[in-house]
Amino acid sequence: MTRLAPSDADGTHPAVRQRDAALRFLSHDARSSASAILGLIELARLRSPAAAPDAALLHAIEDAARDGLARSDAFLALARAESRALRIETVDLAALLQQAVDGAWQPAGRQGLALRMGDAPAAAPVRSDRALLTAALDDLLTGLIASASPGGEIECELGSDPATRGWRLSMHDPRPLRPRAPDAFRLARTATARLGAELSIDGHTVALTLPTHKE
Repeated sequence: MTRLAPSDADGTHPAVRQRDAALRFLSHDARSSASAILGLIELARLRSPAAAPDAALLHAIEDAARDGLARSDAFLALARAESRALRIETVDLAALLQQAVDGAWQPAGRQGLALRMGDAPAAAPVRSDRALLTAALDDLLTGLIASASPGGEIECELGSDPATRGWRLSMHDPRPLRPRAPDAFRLARTATARLGAELSIDGHTVALTLPTHKE
């Protein structure tokens, strides 16, 4: 009979730690290359206009490097969402939504989009895994930004959901959306399934419903 090595003090199996270390290494390696490209672009832009490469070419290279960084982050986040042990605690969904919106401000600006916080309570306590829920919100905004038309506006709202007696978080773009990639929102789908939450994607709106937590 094959015997597994005992778990570490925190309950994590050594094989899981080795896999996570390999994922971090691959992600870091990919990020290093893309970060180096972005650094060279900034140096080129600081040179005199006469010596600088074509602006359109720099922009295309920059977009490719940023896409590489995003894909690396998404790969690592998805691997973690699929396998890591959940750490359930009371978290503030309203604060996490605001954090996600703040983090997506610059990527949205580069796409010519505006982000707006609509109605939301001062606090929205839920029992959930903070890291996994944060990853789901980030993935939803990233997916909407990628498929939104330039000049549009994405509005985020949070309120009570009478049907489930929980919280309903929605992100909405009233303008026509470009076709989404086949794997769009894959991380969000994986995370919400593990958290027991409900995710709906209907045309211009994505909505996440979670149970409330009452002390």
